[in-house]
Amino acid sequence: MPCPAWGLPIDKCATGSKLAEKDGTVCHECYAGKNLFKFRQTQAKLRRSYEGLFNPLWTPAMVQQIRWYCDERFRWFHSGDLQGVNHLRNIIRVCLETPQIMHWLPTRERDTVLACADEMPDNLTIRASGTRVDGPPPTWWPNTSTVVLFNATCPSSVEGGNCNDHECDACWDPTVKNVSYELH
Repeated sequence: MPCPAWGLPIDKCATGSKLAEKDGTVCHECYAGKNLFKFRQTQAKLRRSYEGLFNPLWTPAMVQQIRWYCDERFRWFHSGDLQGVNHLRNIIRVCLETPQIMHWLPTRERDTVLACADEMPDNLTIRASGTRVDGPPPTWWPNTSTVVLFNATCPSSVEGGNCNDHECDACWDPTVKNVSYELH
């Protein structure tokens, strides 16, 4: 990832934790349940991130962290997903307070996003995430992402997962309608 990112434990995914029980779904194969994400230290950090959501200073703290650590881009949810409308509204506030940063937020939380659809700032690209491996993109939001077994449009997903070697910002670009990632 060519930028700072933030996430939560995958067991806090409302939709994802249900999908994780079903074969053929992206969540059943979730990368955030494997490899480095399984380390005790990583899980502890994700838990602290979740607990931090309940602190009234979460929003200004995130604004400060993004201003300090980000040059151009920020990724929400390298693991986990939205926790509800209030959580998304706090993220929207963070985006409004960091207008020089492009924000990317992948999610499966349809109702939460649609409840805030008229509030989205220009520097936040939300991508509705597809449910099934090799399945169609969602139709409820203009920007989407999918997971495929072959022929991904994301060059980093087929070359070690590193965006730094590619001058690609498709995930953050609202003019790119769908980005497909190779299953990893």
